[in-house]
Amino acid sequence: MRTLRSGVLSPRLLSARTLLLAALLASAVFAGIYAAVTGLEPHRIWALAAVFGYAGALLAAPLPWRAPAAVLLALGTLLVPLGIELATGVANPEIAILRDAAARWLETGTPFPHPSGSGDPNSFNVYLPGLALFGLPSALFGGGPATDPRLYLGLAAVLLFGLLRNRRLVFALLCCPFVALQLVTGATDVPVLGCLCLGLVLAGRDRFAAAGLLIGFAAAMKAFAWPAVIVLLVLACARGGVRAGLRAVVAVLIPPLVLLVPVIIADPHAFVVNAIELPLGGLDVRLTAGSPLPGQLLASLVPGGSAIAGGLLALAALVLGVLLLRRPPRDAVHAARWLALGLLLAVLLAPSSRYGYLVYPVGLLLLPYLAVPIEKLDTSPWARLGDRGERG
Repeated sequence: MRTLRSGVLSPRLLSARTLLLAALLASAVFAGIYAAVTGLEPHRIWALAAVFGYAGALLAAPLPWRAPAAVLLALGTLLVPLGIELATGVANPEIAILRDAAARWLETGTPFPHPSGSGDPNSFNVYLPGLALFGLPSALFGGGPATDPRLYLGLAAVLLFGLLRNRRLVFALLCCPFVALQLVTGATDVPVLGCLCLGLVLAGRDRFAAAGLLIGFAAAMKAFAWPAVIVLLVLACARGGVRAGLRAVVAVLIPPLVLLVPVIIADPHAFVVNAIELPLGGLDVRLTAGSPLPGQLLASLVPGGSAIAGGLLALAALVLGVLLLRRPPRDAVHAARWLALGLLLAVLLAPSSRYGYLVYPVGLLLLPYLAVPIEKLDTSPWARLGDRGERG
């Protein structure tokens, strides 16, 4: 009960408000420090605007109306920095890669550049064709703010997460530094995560065809999403038997078959070099987005480190696969836990990885809260989402 008791805020509401103020203060401090230390212009623009967004929301949070704080937060962390970057053309290299991939796809039948021997990592394309779709407006109608891939990546993320039921927490997630920075500067992980989260929720309600299409599309955007295909199939079989598993298989294969197979046929060598060898550290080229995580350190500091990191990753996948089959998830909550663990191991052990990929395990662990309306969070949302999944 969020009522006033004897004129005093209830302990639960007071605790939530204190947590909100602390989160806004920490976010404002982070944005200020990041603005001072980052050497990346898109990130600096976001951080400078976000300082005012978080600080303004912090000052407005004690007001009895939520709207001013929400407006300031949305303006400072998303709309204003995105508008500045769209107007000036400043963006992460990913945006140019998506534009070029879409244009190349229309001209040659594949979004992957043919290997040219260049040592520039931005001359490659590690993204699967599903992400190149977001560059099609630019390829068809020319560059400009209205055709910038960030607009469509952001709209897809908002739509996907907006279909979850806890709109307030979804809004907080999209405005938090970890996610808002990606949406504004041009990272590509948030729409992929949205497909995974919504797909698992639908699978927990026995809508395996819809879940398969969403997770299949995620897999057609990034190879990093392919473990979700395995988790979905195990979940479908555990809930509905072989027939449910077959429905999920058929649905999950449609997006990759439509988007991926034709471009592999068009230039298989370009696909292997860009989408397999480069991400797995099989080339001398190193991705600019690398972070000093265990797999990355092994690949860069130890002779044969890429093979060692790849072997550890394969071993971890094998062990996790065996455990998954022995204790298959029967609802969306447990499926999200398994997938979060698998993707966390992939982030840590992959030869080419970055801190931004941690948005996947974090988002998946938040899924039960994102999928449960705010008024029903008095008891464990993990249990509630699981129970609802069991009832279908």
